Amino acid sequence: MAEVDVHNTPPVPPQEEGGNLTIGWRATGLLCLLLGWGGAVLLNLLLHRIAPAGGSRYLGVWIGPGFGPYAQALLGIGAAIGLFGIVLLYLARRSPGGPFILPGYPY
Repeated sequence: MAEVDVHNTPPVPPQEEGGNLTIGWRATGLLCLLLGWGGAVLLNLLLHRIAPAGGSRYLGVWIGPGFGPYAQALLGIGAAIGLFGIVLLYLARRSPGGPFILPGYPY
């Protein structure tokens, strides 16, 4: 039986170099924009705007016409996530592209 020194053996094989990171940055940036500004900001404001005076339940969540602390926190978190998405899209645009490489696929 052969001995293997686990301290000198990587837990996973090394991945190929030279892949295109901008694809992941673009996908993540667009997802952050969609969920942050589209979901947490626009949907939040829209639901509070169309809520009746006495409030209403939408999908089990009570939403009233007032813009309370939970709605304000969600607005701030959504705005921050959207800004993070813009930063990722900026990084994707400024970075040089490369070939599209799937990890672990033998080329």
